[in-house]
Amino acid sequence: MYIARPIIASPQVRLVVLASISLALGLVVYLVAREAGSTRFLPTALHIGLTDITPVQGFFGNLPSFFHVYAFILYSAAVVEPNRKNILLICITWLCIETILEILQSPSVLRNGMMRDVLGTGYYDPLDILSLTLGTIAAYISVQLITKRSQSTYK
Repeated sequence: MYIARPIIASPQVRLVVLASISLALGLVVYLVAREAGSTRFLPTALHIGLTDITPVQGFFGNLPSFFHVYAFILYSAAVVEPNRKNILLICITWLCIETILEILQSPSVLRNGMMRDVLGTGYYDPLDILSLTLGTIAAYISVQLITKRSQSTYK
């Protein structure tokens, strides 16, 4: 007998919703805890800016890296077969991409005029790499929990 289940019960939908929330939280951090003009995609007029409060910037400053890798892993996981091999491959791929992009923001690379034009106003921060790693681990755990729960609940 087929039992209709709500659309939110789909693990793919849950992954996409959670990823979207993650990106929205990262956007809030950019608007609140980063300096105006620190990214190309946000107009300075939208900036709320609590950067004068050092603990706010210090505590929240690296969260966008966490949220970004977390979200893109979840988006990617939503469109593949959620087995351990695929999820590990997605996690490793996104961690590598994000880490390379972070390293490309180092001062030695940004001295190259072309790279400065491509990467804009970013700067290298080793804590961003830690945030990327923690975001990757959190995403792996989230995908495992969401996909395993749905497989066991509806079999």
